[in-house]
Amino acid sequence: MTKMVNITYNEISNEKVKADIKTAFSRCPKIGQGIIDTSYFAGNNQIYINTNDQTKVVTSDIFGADILTVASSGDYLLDAVLHGADNIVAYDINDFQYYAACLKLWALQTLDYGEYISFFTDRSSNSFLSAELFRKIIEPFSKEAAYEYWDTFCAYRKLEEMQANRLLKGGIPVDMIIELFIELEEIFEHNPQAKGDIDALFKNQTVFMQGSLLRDKNYKAARCIQYPKVNPDIIGHMSSEENYKLTQRNLNGACIFFENCDLLNLPSKLSGQKFDIAFLSNIPFYLNGYELFSCVKNLQDILYDEGAISYYYHNFKKEWFENGRKNPGFVPPECYECFQYEYAIGEALTAYDFLCYSGFDVGIEELCTTSSVTSKIDVNSDVKCLAKKM
Repeated sequence: MTKMVNITYNEISNEKVKADIKTAFSRCPKIGQGIIDTSYFAGNNQIYINTNDQTKVVTSDIFGADILTVASSGDYLLDAVLHGADNIVAYDINDFQYYAACLKLWALQTLDYGEYISFFTDRSSNSFLSAELFRKIIEPFSKEAAYEYWDTFCAYRKLEEMQANRLLKGGIPVDMIIELFIELEEIFEHNPQAKGDIDALFKNQTVFMQGSLLRDKNYKAARCIQYPKVNPDIIGHMSSEENYKLTQRNLNGACIFFENCDLLNLPSKLSGQKFDIAFLSNIPFYLNGYELFSCVKNLQDILYDEGAISYYYHNFKKEWFENGRKNPGFVPPECYECFQYEYAIGEALTAYDFLCYSGFDVGIEELCTTSSVTSKIDVNSDVKCLAKKM
């Protein structure tokens, strides 16, 4: 590739980047108060750099060239490129995810396949989020607004690695471990899935000391990233070197835009534009039934006549949807002891009922769970939904 591709974000400026840097590296990350907490996402300086969604399967529904997708970690965006989309609008309620999407896009253009996989997914590798590879990724984009954000991050990351190496040579002080777990206790209480990262912490001391979950004030970079453990096989552009190279080639013809907007207000913000398909990822899980119904209904205004809306649920079963339609009071037995999931699932089934009664065809496909999302309910499948107006 000769021409470097970047994301167009009309609201970005050097002043905004400086303000974001100040926020990101001087404030502790937000802590979500349970599953149904949409306030957690807006302006959260702890950004996601990996997805748990099985985007390889989900984005196989792509048809046409005009794609609307959640920005998040950038994986939906790059999988859209893999499938030949050339006009992509990525939206997110959290404008910090713009930086995450840039990082993924830049890495695609600067790293080979092995480096990319190690950097983003291999938590047992010294290449994982290494300052060295960070620098390789960002340097060609030094004139882009987002560069200063990642340049600052990289400087902090390098200091963390140096501190980690010094500590490892002398052994990890017991009081530091105790302090860390006291600090993490509240995080784990409100975010049980974070406990899944404990394995990574203690299977590999280097990962532990380089700040995988450190929220200590001295680990400014590490605490600003949330990176779900991910299987590269479930993400299209990561799943093989062939797909990775095809994504690189397709990128030359792609135009990518970012919009800082919540899903409910997106149709009005993008008025006048049209898309073949809109990807919502797992956002619907955080909406009540009427909000999701309204979103899907209103998104029709910015879709072509044959357009579709794709959304995703983790730890879900296909049979729940039909059971919910037959019995309005249906509660999956797996959820009896988890009020938050019971509530969220009830709202999902309510939205499905609304959509079916309102003339939507909602196709549901159950997927074997291969992501790392853990929950308090014993369900070994995810579900993807594809809604079309009949």
